[in-house]
Amino acid sequence: MSKTIKLALSVFLCITLLFGAVLPMSVFGTDAATSILSAGPEGNVLASTKTKATLSVTAKDSVSEIKLVQQGGSTEVWAVGSTGVTVADNGDGSKTWTKKQNFNEGVYSYTAYAKTGADFEAAGVDFTVNAVSKSVTITLANTGIGTLTAYYNGGTKKSVSTSTKLTVAVGDVVTLVAKPTTMNGCTYEFLFWNNKYTSRMIGSDTTLKLEAVTDMNLESQFSPNSLKLSETNKFVVYTNLAGNILKNIELSKDEATGVYKTNEGNLFDDSVVPTGPVLQDHQFAGWSMTPAEITASEKRTVIVTPTYTMVEEYTVTIPQGDYEAYGAGTYTCRNNERALVNIGASAQNDAGQAFQYWLDCDTNEVVTYARSYLFYAVKNTTLRPVYGDEAVAPQPVIRIAALKFSNARANFFVERSVPNGYEVVQSGIVVTKDQTTGENEAALVIGNGNAVKGTSVNTSADGFYTAVVKLDKGKTVWGRGYLIYRDAAGNICTIYSPISSYTY
Repeated sequence: MSKTIKLALSVFLCITLLFGAVLPMSVFGTDAATSILSAGPEGNVLASTKTKATLSVTAKDSVSEIKLVQQGGSTEVWAVGSTGVTVADNGDGSKTWTKKQNFNEGVYSYTAYAKTGADFEAAGVDFTVNAVSKSVTITLANTGIGTLTAYYNGGTKKSVSTSTKLTVAVGDVVTLVAKPTTMNGCTYEFLFWNNKYTSRMIGSDTTLKLEAVTDMNLESQFSPNSLKLSETNKFVVYTNLAGNILKNIELSKDEATGVYKTNEGNLFDDSVVPTGPVLQDHQFAGWSMTPAEITASEKRTVIVTPTYTMVEEYTVTIPQGDYEAYGAGTYTCRNNERALVNIGASAQNDAGQAFQYWLDCDTNEVVTYARSYLFYAVKNTTLRPVYGDEAVAPQPVIRIAALKFSNARANFFVERSVPNGYEVVQSGIVVTKDQTTGENEAALVIGNGNAVKGTSVNTSADGFYTAVVKLDKGKTVWGRGYLIYRDAAGNICTIYSPISSYTY
């Protein structure tokens, strides 16, 4: 009787759920099988031969490498066939073969061959296949006067004086704690967390919790060193409405004249503040505070945001049919407020069929599986409820709701709808100006060096995110929304919208 061939998977893989069942992980051979073994821990039937065993595993998104461990009879194994495999003797009679797994690779397999005249049954060989959880890198920087402490990987503590890099397992929760420092009786305040990949503020609480699903580059921003030089010095941060940092200005006061100047020695007036950022369908109306208001303020740290005016009308059309529906009409957007649309449909149509989803008739995309749905009006659109003989299981949806262009900028409007039973981990957009990447769905993904990822700071079930990309004439930008979510079983999955593009 042969020894049991074990097949263990340390991570329950996302792709198994996308098809509604566990994909088999098997051991099989081209020779006649000597035995059919009992089901493994995941319910898979395993088989092998005396002289050859092929072990395969299907993986997606959550795996960085596959390890094959051989226990017993190590001298009887002639080779393990697979490109890029490395082998290590563990010193205890076992060997480990390892292959790095690309982030989006699907199927991986090993083939183990017995030496001439030997067989696995007689040698008592056990094999174990393990999918190793992917890790991500989190780069941390500490700026200004204060301390930064990171807690990760189940309680590991790391103090960050200037900068460091953490290797964290996918799905682990990282907690960052910023603590202001008191010097000479003065406490220098914590300002915000900065995503350095996008130069975007992502929070102002001193404690920030993040789930590690992609590489991150974060900075804790405290009051700068210049504030300790004088109680009248100021630090001014200009951002757009999304929180992207446009410009930082450190100011010092000439005590003799009372005039504030920048570190470069320029007078602090309208000539040194940044140009108002462009916002689709809006007219820049000025900054939330003028230089005079900033210098007169008692605050030493001031965050300034843009203001806009806007009057825009959009029409939502719902075709008549054998159902009841509401939400059609004309919606007006004014100033910084976009119009919120609430659509809804009956649970059944007149023929007794069940509601399935809302369809965007212009793009033929599923908008949401919810009968009642809230979204922002960003274009004229026609939506229709779809009915069928049976109800369908609601699924997460990510899509580009609209793509507009003005002032040499492409504006991507990304919309998500996530039903009950799923949790949003992260969402946003991946964009590129590289044609080879942009025209290939397998390439335009998170982690591609030719693409840039923009991330929403909001993780509500239904959400809306706008990304603005500057374009030169004759150039093209490609983009697609992404959604990383956790399902009811705790698996972390990533989905993408179709690719949209614009050529200037």
